[in-house]
Amino acid sequence: MYIIADRMTANGLMLGGTQGLTIADESDIAQKLSDIPQDEKTILVTSTLAEVAETEIERLKKRGIICIIIPDMVSGHEDTTKKLIKEAVGFELG
Repeated sequence: MYIIADRMTANGLMLGGTQGLTIADESDIAQKLSDIPQDEKTILVTSTLAEVAETEIERLKKRGIICIIIPDMVSGHEDTTKKLIKEAVGFELG
């Protein structure tokens, strides 16, 4: 799995034990997406960066790569997190 996140989100993910993150910002997200290895099957991209790079993400999807948009510090809030958990688990918790 390939993860592209802004610095703040990446720091939070690293504190949680995630390794192999690629840090990007709005100025270089397109380049980071084009650098994804050909054999990669799944990528996670923070929502703010995904908004900037919609065209590149669509291109990756056409290559068969699963692109998952995750919340970040700017766009993420409780409703988004609950929705992601519900989709992953199959039912709403609490």
